[in-house]
Parts: sequence; C-alpha cells; structure tokens
Amino acid sequence: MYILYIGLFFNIANTMIVMKKQKKHKLFVLLIIFFILGTLSLQGEELLFSGVVRDSVNFKRIPDVNIFVKDSYFGTTTDKKGSFHIKLKDPADDLKIVFSHIQYQKIEFSVKDIEENKLILLSPKNIYLGDVNVSALNKSYEYTQELTNLVSEISSVNFELKGYSDAADILQSESSTMISESYNGKKTISVRGMEGSNITILYDGIRINNNFDNLFDLSIIEPSSLEQIDIIKGGNSSSFSSLGNAAVVNLIPKKEQDYFLRFKQKIGTYDSGDWNLNLYKKFGNLSCYGSYKEGGSSTSYSRIDSSVIQRNQHNHSQLVNLIYNIGEKSGNPKHTIFYNIMDSGREFSQLTFKEDFSTNHTFQVLGYRGGFAENFKTKINVISQLYKEKNSQGIADNSRNRNIEDESLGIDFRQSYEKENFNLYFNYVRDQSDLDFSNYLLNVSQNSYYPFEQNYTRKQQAFSLATEIIDASSSDYLSFEKMNLNINYEIISDKIPGLVMDVNPEKIDVNWQQTSYLASVVLKSKKILSDVNIFINYGVSNNIPTLYQQLSFRIYRNSDNKSERLLKEMKKHFEVDWDFGNNDPDEELKYRIKGAVFIDKYENKFREIFKTNSLMKYFDNRTNASIMGVENAFDCNLFRQKIFGTVAFSKFIFSDPSAFSFKPDTKITVSARYSSKLFNIETVWFAYNEQRGIIEAEDGTLQEMILPKFNNFNLHIRQTIILGKMKCYLAFSGRNLFSEERALEGIATRDRRWYFSAGFDIKKLVIM
Repeated sequence: MYILYIGLFFNIANTMIVMKKQKKHKLFVLLIIFFILGTLSLQGEELLFSGVVRDSVNFKRIPDVNIFVKDSYFGTTTDKKGSFHIKLKDPADDLKIVFSHIQYQKIEFSVKDIEENKLILLSPKNIYLGDVNVSALNKSYEYTQELTNLVSEISSVNFELKGYSDAADILQSESSTMISESYNGKKTISVRGMEGSNITILYDGIRINNNFDNLFDLSIIEPSSLEQIDIIKGGNSSSFSSLGNAAVVNLIPKKEQDYFLRFKQKIGTYDSGDWNLNLYKKFGNLSCYGSYKEGGSSTSYSRIDSSVIQRNQHNHSQLVNLIYNIGEKSGNPKHTIFYNIMDSGREFSQLTFKEDFSTNHTFQVLGYRGGFAENFKTKINVISQLYKEKNSQGIADNSRNRNIEDESLGIDFRQSYEKENFNLYFNYVRDQSDLDFSNYLLNVSQNSYYPFEQNYTRKQQAFSLATEIIDASSSDYLSFEKMNLNINYEIISDKIPGLVMDVNPEKIDVNWQQTSYLASVVLKSKKILSDVNIFINYGVSNNIPTLYQQLSFRIYRNSDNKSERLLKEMKKHFEVDWDFGNNDPDEELKYRIKGAVFIDKYENKFREIFKTNSLMKYFDNRTNASIMGVENAFDCNLFRQKIFGTVAFSKFIFSDPSAFSFKPDTKITVSARYSSKLFNIETVWFAYNEQRGIIEAEDGTLQEMILPKFNNFNLHIRQTIILGKMKCYLAFSGRNLFSEERALEGIATRDRRWYFSAGFDIKKLVIM
C-alpha cells in the first residue's frame, strides 16, 4: 500500500511539472520519502480509551465537551469531530468520568461503561436563554513537532462578518505584531521586532511564503474563508527551515461552511469598494469550497512638501478548496486527499511619478493526510508556486523597468509515530526555485541604456527529526506535561550570476548548510493556580539569506561594504511562556492570562536599508545584535461569553535599533466586545512607540529616519437579520478614528478609514 501511494504522488508531481510553463530551463523534482518504522512501547499500569460524543436528538457530533475525572482536576475535551482520548493511571472500578457542556445536561459514566460503549449521548438543556449567543471555544489545531510553545488563537467568532478587509486587519491589533502596508497595498506582518522575511506563513499547516523574498501578502486572504488564525511566537519553527524562524502564522480554513452561498459588498473611503462571493457544497465525502473577491480604490496622499500623490489600484483573488475523505477512524477521516489553489493579482498606478506596478501570485498544493498502519500518521504535499511582478517608473528623463518571475516546485513529507506517551516525528522537504530578474534603466537626455538580466536557481532540501515525551510525571502540583527535542538539517544550493564589477564575473555556486535544534519543556499544574501551563524552550538556528536579499545586496550595497555576499545569520533563542486561567463552562467569569519573556542573540544580523527614490531596498550584516522582550495579555469572558475583553502589553529592548528597522519597542492593546445572537459591537485601541530605521540618501550616506508614536482606535459593528433560510447582515468598520489626519505620507496603516458592508447567506441547498 505504501508503494502505491508513493507511485501516485510521484506521477502527480511529474504531471504538475509538465503543466508548468518552462521558458528557459527544466525543473527536476526528486522525490525522496523515508518511513520511520519500529516498535516502541512504554511500561506502566495505565488505561487508554477513546470514544465519540453525540447529540441524543439529532446524533450530531459535539465539539468542546469537557471530560474530567470526578472530584479531580484531570481531564480533556472533545475535538471538533466530537472525538476524545483520555489516559488514566491505576483506574479504580468505581471511578466516575463526567461529561459537561454548556448546551447539554451533565452526565457521569463509570470507566467500565465507557470501555464497553464507545458512544456517549448528551441530552440538550431545555432552557430558554433569550438573546444569548453561545460561542464555541477556540478549536485546537493539530500541530506536531513544530508546536513547542504557546499558541495565540483567534477564532472566526472574533472577526467573521465584522467589516475586516483581510487577514492583515485581524492581526493588526494583536500583541507584539505589526502590519506593514506598502504604497501598492501589499500587507506583511512582523512579530516581536522581526522582519516579515523571518515569519513563516502557513495555510492549513502548509508553507505559502513567496520563495523570492519569503514574504506573503496577507491582503489576499478573505476572512470569511477562515476558521481561525494561530500565532506561534519565538524560536519554535526549526522544522520549517531556516527561512522564517522567528514566528509562525497559521491561516486555518473552514473545512465545512454553514451556508451554500454567501455574498458580500463593501464600500468605503478612498472611493474603495469590493465584492466577495463564496460557495460551498458537500457531495457525499467530497467537500467543495470556492471564493472570488474583486475590488479597487483611488487614493490621494499629501507629502511633506504639500504635493499630492494620486494612486489607483485594482485587485482580485480566488480560492478553491477540494477535500475528499475516505473511511473513518476514531471519529476522524481515515484518509483525506485535498487540493487547494489560491490565485491573486494586483494592478497599481501612481500618476504623479508615472509608475505602474502589478503582481500575480499562484499557489497550488495537492496533498494526502491519513495513516496506513496503527499509530502512524502520514502527510504528503506537492506544492507549486508562481510569482510574477512588473514595475515601471518614469521621472523626468529617467525611466526604469523591473520584471520578476519566480517558479518553484517542491514536496513536503511528514511521518509520525504516536504511541501512548511517546511520539516520534520525521519531516523531509525538497524544493527548487527558478528566478528570472531583469532591470532596465533609460536616460533620454544622456542617451544611455543599462540592461540588467540575471537568472537565479535555488535548490533546497531539509531533514527534521523530533521526539516528544508526554506526561513525563504525574504530580498535580507541577508535572512535566511534554518534553521535546527537534533537530533540523538543511542544505541549500544557490546558482548566482556574477556581476561585471566582480573579480570573477562567471556564475557563482553558493552552498549553505545549517543545523538547527530546539529543546523545550511544558510544565503543568492544577493546584498551584487554576490550570497553569509553563513553556520553556531554547534553540539555535541559522537564517539563510533569500534570493531577494542576495540580489539587492549585490546591486545596491553601500560603497563602504566590500563584502561580496551576505553571510548567514545565526540566532540563539531562550523563552519562557505562561498560560493560566479558568475556562469552567459553569462559571460566569472566565479569564486567561498569557505571557512570555524571551531573549534573542544574533551574529551577522540582517539589517534592512531603504534607498531614496528607488524601487528596492537592500540588506547588510550587522556583526552582533540582540533583543530582549516581555509581553503579557489578560482575557476575560462575562455572562457566558456575551462580553469579552482583552488588555495586552509588550516591551522590547534592542541592542541596536538600526538592526530592527522601523519596529516599535512598545505596544499596548485594549479591546472589548459585546456579542448577542443578532448584534455584535467591538472596540479596539492600540498604540506603539516611535520607530527607527536606516535610509541611504542620494549621496550614498546612511541616515536615521524616525516615525512618530502612533495610536489607533477601531470600531466594528454588525447587525444580523434572519429571514427563513437566508441570513442578512450589515456591518460598519472604522479604523484609526481618533486620527487628526486623513493620511500620513502614504503609510496606509496609519490613516483614517471607514467601510460599510452588506451581505447575505443562503442555507445549503438540497440537490435531489
């Protein structure tokens, strides 16, 4: 059976290669799959059992059911499929297991009853709650070796249908994050002062960063397609390669929708408007979801010299998710085959400087998830990306044209072995990226023409091995919940054309090799405070420069920098996280306190330098740099989650602010939300300190630029109306409402805006 599936994916990979456009060279894909087999067993007098919890009336599976041993703090919850797994040490015959959910009658079973009957039926509570909106708790995403510290989960109940434009708007108010929006509308995220190229962006656990510069435009992600967003901060991503080792953002799509059709129209400031259409239908075991979004805007920005910059942009994005489930195992699909494609484009024009800019990014993945043997889980993804960018600009007698086309094809294979309290994970990634770059300069008055064309190739393969010991000790006061060790070895080969200015202008082969490791411990206590979790991790990793960083350094590097190429960046990371609170569904007040303290030390830290009157920026290496930080967030729920509030604070200390370009050292966030069945209102206020960065002036000197302090107040209101099988809604979203200026130097994330949205949902249709 293994050989059949390996052959299937090998043929699929070759098919995708044939389908791709190849203009100047061929792509060679090598598929190497290793299966870790063995028999591992751990001694101990333990009882491990599982089952499924369903509604006794409609037999639907019930997620987020609290399951615990009576008169103790030990327990678990059901997953989104209603399944549960619980392990008991030395269970007595009279031991009682309690099943509790806010919408159902509490019930108790003996251990013997659960062993004999894997199905648990709960009866709904027959009480009238009036105008109360019952919201499910955040659903935990299934991570493996990459999950080594605290996860910040943003559920769709917090952002769906609230007027947010895209995923970037949702993340803007999160603690220790900052969204950067370029003049052409592209939005990228930085976390804890790290550059966007250090952040790994996942879509349902699959990396979707652009291979050219390791960035991803969050503005193309429509919020209505997401179930939740997870942010994993710190040096936790050694299994995701050297690119993006500062934080992970996982965009988790909805596997199932509660509608057949959803339509939304939005209008707002800057003559902006967009419309979005979503379709969902399930045919037996096949789930089909499609989304299309199109919009545009016209903006005028005032400069310091009182001149006005006029810009127009048009954008579109489309998404298709196909999921086919085969069989069932412990309440979950035994095998899942899926296909995802995202395609986005943006056209931008600036009349003042006669500038045109366009991008197009296509991401495809064909994957399998499941298990061929007991205790084994397998994931295989074949991933294809195509990124195109065109830019032209004319100032006086000078004109510039830049074209970028980056193609990549890769495979990501993950194998896990899980048995009782020991897990073993293996990951293999292979990828090849081919970049065509051209840059043409024309000066009419001097009758000069400077063509510049280069072709880059990057081949990458990485091996990751991780072990995990669960429930290493059993004390209620302070126990070792998990112990992890993750080792990653990576080989990258770059073929870089030489420049005329080089001593040897022939093509250069640059080989990078790096080993990263991460050790972590999760401590847990149920008696010191209410459900305390402490995460401790230490890791060492290397950050290899992207093709964009190497290209920009070679073309634009400062004349004082005599180095021929960038050096790889090394980081040592130490972090302690904490998480404790009360999530008892029977309590009126629920609270959660999450925080972290960390220190990162760098050698050859990349520094971002912006050039005056240039389309590009470049990077160089700082010898040493470090960042220390602390962050804390307090969340609370009142009246069964009708009222929700958050206060968050983060503070960073930079040894060299220029090495962390235009990143604030302080951020404060305060938010409050009221939710009922048909009405929602949310306010968000956040503020961060001044930001410092390095600019290269026209004379080649490096100068420091300071952006002033900034605070932002947002308001989101939603009204829902139920009309039979149709749900209609109106939404208002206001951004930066306290600002005295409409815009600030084209920094769109700092300007004042408002949007009105209207739309409707139609329930699933029945096809006879």
